[in-house]
Amino acid sequence: GSGGFKEASLTVLVSISAVNDAPTITLPSALQQVNEDAQLTISGVSVSDVDVSETFGSYVRVQLTAGNGTLTLPVGQDAANRVTGVHFEAGDGSDDTTVTFLCSLAEAQAALAALIYKPSANWYGNDTLSIYVDDQGFTGTGGLLSATDSLTIVVNSQHDALAWNAPSSVTALTNETVLFSASSVAVVDVDNELASSINLTFTVSPAKGQLSLYGSSNTTLSYTASSVADANVALANLTYSPLDQVEARDSHVAVNFALAYVSWADGVSVVESSVNVVIVFTSVNAAPVLTKPSTPQTVSEDVETVITGVSVHDADADVSLVSLLTVNLTTSEGGALRMPSFAGLTGLGDTQVDTPSTFLSVKGDLASLNAALAAMTYRSAADNYGTETITVDMDDNGFWGEPTGVSRTASDTFTLTIAAVNDAPRFTLATAARSTSEDVAIVCAAGQAVVWDDSGFVTLTVSADNGVVTFPNSSLASAYVVDGVNNNEVTINGTVVALNSALDAMTYTPNSDFNGYDWVRVYAVDNDTTPLGVWTNFSIVVNAVNDCPTIVSVPFNTTTVSEAHFVDVREYSSAADEWTYVVVGDVDATETPAYAMTVTIEVQRGTLSFGAAHFVDELASDAVAAIWASSEPSPPSQPTRSSVRFSGSLEFVNSILSHLRYHAPSEVGAADVVDSMTITATDNGATDAAVSATPLNVTRTINFTVASVNDGPHLVVPRVVQVATEDTVLTAITPAVAMASDTDSGAANVTVRLWARHGTVRLTNVTGLWFEIGEGSAFASLLAFSGNVTSVSSALASLQYLANADYTGVDMEEIGFEIADLGAAGAVGGTRNTTAHIGVMVTGVNDAPTITIANATVSATRGQATTVTGVSVSDVDVGESPSGVLLINVTASEGTVSITNGTGVSFVNPDSQSVHALADDTTTTYSTLLFRGGLEAVNAALQTLQYHARDDAACGAAADTIHVSANDQGNTGTTGAVGTATDSLSVEVVGC
Repeated sequence: GSGGFKEASLTVLVSISAVNDAPTITLPSALQQVNEDAQLTISGVSVSDVDVSETFGSYVRVQLTAGNGTLTLPVGQDAANRVTGVHFEAGDGSDDTTVTFLCSLAEAQAALAALIYKPSANWYGNDTLSIYVDDQGFTGTGGLLSATDSLTIVVNSQHDALAWNAPSSVTALTNETVLFSASSVAVVDVDNELASSINLTFTVSPAKGQLSLYGSSNTTLSYTASSVADANVALANLTYSPLDQVEARDSHVAVNFALAYVSWADGVSVVESSVNVVIVFTSVNAAPVLTKPSTPQTVSEDVETVITGVSVHDADADVSLVSLLTVNLTTSEGGALRMPSFAGLTGLGDTQVDTPSTFLSVKGDLASLNAALAAMTYRSAADNYGTETITVDMDDNGFWGEPTGVSRTASDTFTLTIAAVNDAPRFTLATAARSTSEDVAIVCAAGQAVVWDDSGFVTLTVSADNGVVTFPNSSLASAYVVDGVNNNEVTINGTVVALNSALDAMTYTPNSDFNGYDWVRVYAVDNDTTPLGVWTNFSIVVNAVNDCPTIVSVPFNTTTVSEAHFVDVREYSSAADEWTYVVVGDVDATETPAYAMTVTIEVQRGTLSFGAAHFVDELASDAVAAIWASSEPSPPSQPTRSSVRFSGSLEFVNSILSHLRYHAPSEVGAADVVDSMTITATDNGATDAAVSATPLNVTRTINFTVASVNDGPHLVVPRVVQVATEDTVLTAITPAVAMASDTDSGAANVTVRLWARHGTVRLTNVTGLWFEIGEGSAFASLLAFSGNVTSVSSALASLQYLANADYTGVDMEEIGFEIADLGAAGAVGGTRNTTAHIGVMVTGVNDAPTITIANATVSATRGQATTVTGVSVSDVDVGESPSGVLLINVTASEGTVSITNGTGVSFVNPDSQSVHALADDTTTTYSTLLFRGGLEAVNAALQTLQYHARDDAACGAAADTIHVSANDQGNTGTTGAVGTATDSLSVEVVGC
């Protein structure tokens, strides 16, 4: 058929259901072999399954079995130091005959990557590694699928040397002979060495007994056996006996069994093997023994002294490795015993090792107990002297021997002589808390510092770290002042009773503005031959009281700044070569880590900024809204506010204040004004971390005399271009009429010059004006007048504009203004001028053409051509359009007309309106000529206009009429219809 090759396509969606694929097992191709009793790392065992991973969380089961050995999975990173991610069903992955585990396929590959096989001890031959894997039904239909395979492992036979079969230890009673045959010590021959000469050596250590064999006894014996059987017979006859019953108590000896022989495998190398067997002896329990000082020991009152000559002994403990004995010591007169700490020593009950006590109960081994007793110290009860009896009780807790668990004890006493010594003064301090408020004195009531001394006469020196102490005169009736009252340190002397009375009335006053912990320190010295002194101290908490912040300095109280100018609130002193800023202070400022001073600054008329510093803006909600940062040192790039508030540390707020800047208002009128800056610093009630007091604040005021500066007049003129029509008055300037204002001129006159560059202007309201140029109400290209701001504003509101005749176009500065305020008013500034312009676009209106006929009558001769002169057309705006042309129509009522020069014009057939060329043949004439062309071209053609009277034309005046019309075809202008003009001239025919 027709139409060429055609094609079509269709897409069909095919759903393919998954069918489970069975797993596969891959085994290494290389022969797997290992020596007897060694281990083999098997590489190349892996399992795979093409679809097991298609299900999220899928896993496989793997089972490995060794016929004559064990299997270990490779080392991993889990707590058991095996491969991670594996869940064991059988075995744990270490030395398993059979191991079964579940895991992901990737984890199974990792577990099989380096499988370790170890044959059974001394076994060799061909072993089989069986491998089973199933996919647990993942993924697809068909259920669980599995695979099995096996790997042969060749275990090579290796030579086994002779070895010992012996227990690690045997037990025996004291003096009991040990027969080693009962202990099953024997030589084992796994590979049937058939050794013909075996050198046996037996050694006991330590040498607390003897070995005996075939009549020989010593701590070391040797025997050469002819065979393994001969060696085992000798071992069955070997015995050990301790040398002494006491030495044997709870002793431990070790017997070393060693053999050496020449290997039958090569007949050269010597094979050696050894083993130790420990013999443990038990004994019958013996009673402990106490040793005490032979003569009473003298110690000083209240002085801790080492007690010598006390020790304990237990024959059983001497030979025991683990015996623990108990020792109790008791003092009769309240003295305190202290045992230093040793590794083998433990306190019993309330006893703490290395802590003084009137009763000590300790438990430990014999060496630790005697070391502690040798270093034991004694200190008498306070101020006690005379004698002290110390009782010592000992219990061996049933160590060691028979009958088991029955304790043996010992008890004794010894006496100490306590020599009296001079005691230093002592203090008793009340535990009640002492506190006062900042800058408030406190009386130290009775019990705050009570002094005691056995000499009865004491000198006290009292001082305070951050305050002063005072003893009222009334409190010193029985004591006298040695050195000053109301000083930081005061020294007084008297009896204990008198001093306690003075201390009871002692007054402490903290230093100004101090708060926190202060320490009152008291030193007492007695008047003994050898004076003794003692220090004590007690604390007084001085609670913080909020102190009012201060405004430390301001650079000046009053300064002058001109309106619309700024001044930095700082002052330089050339004498001191430094700047003075606004600085705030607070003695509490360092007491709180989170201390924040809030500074609020307000001015009535001007505004504030902070130079290049951080600026904190305050919203109406009094919340700190933002922090402004400016790199500019002065306006207008920096925001200003009439009030600001900021918070922070003293360092921060003073840094901000060092950049404080005052901006005078832009206009204050004809006279100077005073503006006030109020600076308020609030401490937010913060004194320290534990106190939140009522906020306190301080305020300072700085006055600024704002000097009035003459401000220039200000014009408000429309920014949009005004649209006017050619030759038509623009009666209103919109959207806003031109307004004149001068903020400080008041009733003074301003002068105005008003002009139009391509037209004229006038003011319909001239009330209150005096004109220098023009009269205002008549249009003029320039007006100059004066009047006050109100009169000038009203006059300018009535401004009208008229463009020059036939002018069209756009001028952005068509209407111009210049206003001068003649220096009124302000302290400085002189005459200020301002100028402005309004742009005007004058749109064109189409102007009709005009026809000029210089000669109203033309004289023509019958049958001849007569040149008609003086006919022309004009159009002021036809040339404003690049395509602007005129259509000219010349018609003779009776005769004909022609044009001898048609350059630049085109002719139109009056009937068909078709354009045709005009032949330069004067004999070709027309009753009507219709042609188009530009203004210059049509006038050139009209200059060659000729009239042809007919041969039979009637002669006489007004024999014919020539009609001329012009049509500008709408060229040019945005408004107005097509412009036309008509005229005629009379023809007088002569020659009849």
